[in-house]
Amino acid sequence: MKNKFDNYLDAKFKLNGETPRFFLRTKIFLSLMNSKKGKVLDIGCGDGNLLKELHKRNFECIGIDISKKAIDFASFNLKNLGIPLYCKSIDDFNFSYKFDIVILGEILEHIEQDIDFLIKTSNFLKENGTLLISVPYDKKLWNKTDEMVGHYRRYSKSEIFTKLHNSGYRVKRYIVWGFPLNRFLNSFLSESTLKLRKNKRLFLPRYILKFVKYLFLIDNLFNFTERGVGIIIMANKRRKNEKI
Repeated sequence: MKNKFDNYLDAKFKLNGETPRFFLRTKIFLSLMNSKKGKVLDIGCGDGNLLKELHKRNFECIGIDISKKAIDFASFNLKNLGIPLYCKSIDDFNFSYKFDIVILGEILEHIEQDIDFLIKTSNFLKENGTLLISVPYDKKLWNKTDEMVGHYRRYSKSEIFTKLHNSGYRVKRYIVWGFPLNRFLNSFLSESTLKLRKNKRLFLPRYILKFVKYLFLIDNLFNFTERGVGIIIMANKRRKNEKI
C-alpha cells in the first residue's frame, strides 16, 4: 500500500524536475551556495537532481533518503558520478566526519516533530556549518496537494525562524520566492499533481514545461514582496558557548 510520500515521489519523478517550482527553487539553492565549498549532505535527496547540479560544481556530495523508491531513482539518475547514496533515516545514519553543508529541500514539512528533526540534523554539521532549508510558505496556500503528499504544515517566516533558533541555528539569509507567477499558478500546479496521481495528462505536456519554466525566473524580481509560495533559508550551526 502506498503512503503519502510515495504519492509525492510519483508526481515528482514523472515531472523529473521540469516544473517551474522545482526549477526556480533549485536555482536559488545554487545561487546561495555559489561562494560555498566542501562536503554536502542532502537529507531527503529524492531523485538526486540537486546532487547532480552540486556535483557539477565540484562539491563532495552524499545523499540519504528513507524511501527505497527515491534511492533507486537517484541511483539511476546519478549513475557513473560516484555519489554515495544511502536508504536510511537520520537516526540510522552515521558518518566518520562532519559536513560543511546540510540540505533539507522540502523535507521538514513532512516531519511531525520538526524541532527534534532539526536538532538531529545539526549533529551532522561542523561547528558553524551551514544549513540550507526550503519549506512551503504561507498557511493561506494550504490545499489538497499538501494533504495528499503528507505535509503537516506550511510555515510562516516567524515560525520557521523560531524553530531554527530553538534548534541551535542562527539565520543568516532568507528568500521568500515564487511570486507572482508561481503563486498565481499554485492551484493549477496542485491540480496537475492530483492528475498525476490518477495517471491523467498534465495540464501542460512535459516538453512544454521544459521551456516554459525559464519564464518563471521573472519571480526572482519580486522576492522582496515576500508573497511567494516557499521560503529558503541559510542558517549556521551556532558555536559552542555562543551568545544567543
